[in-house]
Parts: sequence; C-alpha cells; structure tokens
Amino acid sequence: MNVLRIANLLNILCYLFDGVQQFHYGFLEDVGVDQDNNYDTDREKGGMWPKMMMLPTEGTWDVKASKETFNLELRLYDVFGVSGEVVSGGNDERGDLRTFTKATHWELLCLYMYTILKEFSKGDFGDGVQTFSVQNIEWFQDMDVANNTLIYVGVTMTISSIVVCENTDFDFGSLPDEMVYPVAVGGDDLEEARIDAGGGEEPPPEF
Repeated sequence: MNVLRIANLLNILCYLFDGVQQFHYGFLEDVGVDQDNNYDTDREKGGMWPKMMMLPTEGTWDVKASKETFNLELRLYDVFGVSGEVVSGGNDERGDLRTFTKATHWELLCLYMYTILKEFSKGDFGDGVQTFSVQNIEWFQDMDVANNTLIYVGVTMTISSIVVCENTDFDFGSLPDEMVYPVAVGGDDLEEARIDAGGGEEPPPEF
C-alpha cells in the first residue's frame, strides 16, 4: 500500500519548501488544529501557516496485476492576506496584518502548490526501484467554510502505482477437520460450528 509513502513524500517536500510551514494527513476538521508532529513537537509553535493538508482517500485495487489507483486531494491553507514569508510564528504574532488581496494571495498559494507538485510529479519514492504516476491534476480555489479567515488552493489528482507486499502462503493442510478445504466451503455455515482448533466462540449458557 502506497498511501502512507505518498504522505511521507509530501511531508518531506513541504518540509524542504519555505512556502509551506506545516503538513498534515488527516480530516478537514484538523485544519485549524495545531498538530503534534515532526513540524511542531508538543505544539510548541502553533499557528503555522501556510498549512498543507492531505485528505483521506479512496481508490481501486487490481489484485491480479498488483496495481493500485487512488484519488488524492491536497489543500494548501493560509490566513487570508498574510503570508508565511511576511510573518512567521503563531497567530498572535500575525495580528490583523494584511499584505495581499484575495486574488494576489490565491495566486501565491497556487504558485506554492505548483512548486510542490512539480517535484512530486516526478513519481519517485527515492528507493531507486518503485515509482508512481500522477495524472488528471485539477485545481480550485475557495475559502474554508468553518473559518472565513482561511483561504486555500486545492488540487485533485489520480495516483497509480504497483503494490509491493509479501507473498503469503496459506497452509490449507493445517485446518481442523471441521474446516477441511474445499469440502467445508460447500457445507454448513462454519460460524455455527464449534471449532476447537480455530478459536470458535463458546455457545451461550443455558438457563
């Protein structure tokens, strides 16, 4: 599974890029929450903007071809009118400073996002073996519905990669008599049987 590897790669790219002060893989509800992670241990800094969010995803698996495809959505948030390049640190240090119009600020966030994606789209995990492909990138701009002081640039894309996992040999010969394969597949419901070797549940006591 490569979702975690994708998240770790984005974490590294954001860490190396001055235009992004925080990365988090999580829910939209986490946007305004200071995260205890490799960017801000024990939340000592707080209010680190711009903040890149990677949202939970969904996709498809081709188990025969060992290939997975999933949809990825990223959002780069910032406090409207204030850039991390202008004021760094917590929210209390940023105050009500406004140095950008919405149009200019959105344009700046687009540039930051594009810079990250240009490197990310190389599709290299860095191990010299496994790669991934990035397709169908679409972007959009909006304001956070829960906090109208936050604006963001979002992107959606499709990620395709090979799934690398260990081969598991299922030892059908180790099954108890009640679960002999393939005979048991066409028999009675196995959950209704008490299977000593398989950890079956005890029947409820009789009263």
